[in-house]
Amino acid sequence: MGVIKRTHGRHRVGFYGCLAFQKRAATVCANNLVIRMESIDKAVLATIGGDVLKPKIIDAVIAGVKDAMKPANITRENATRKREIASLEQEIDRMTEAIASSSTPVPTLLEALQTRQRRRDD
Repeated sequence: MGVIKRTHGRHRVGFYGCLAFQKRAATVCANNLVIRMESIDKAVLATIGGDVLKPKIIDAVIAGVKDAMKPANITRENATRKREIASLEQEIDRMTEAIASSSTPVPTLLEALQTRQRRRDD
């Protein structure tokens, strides 16, 4: 799905449609439907304005953010992350030791080690 521009008189008008169909026709995609961007954009904005931007929803989002930002919640989350990092570092140390002294195939251990390191770094 993408934007397709067409000339209507002296104006260029945008449409949403399948870019594969527009570039390669039905040999790649049979979806030849195109709809004016203006129509879709109005429908999307009306839905967002009517369903998402209600005061109750906005208030609930703000309350959730405020709750998440409370020092106690942040401290708890930080402590959890520190425990996870410490656990991952222990696993990394054990795997490094296993690589150095094991008969297990090294690629398997290296893959597991790299997985733990990526988790730790995230």
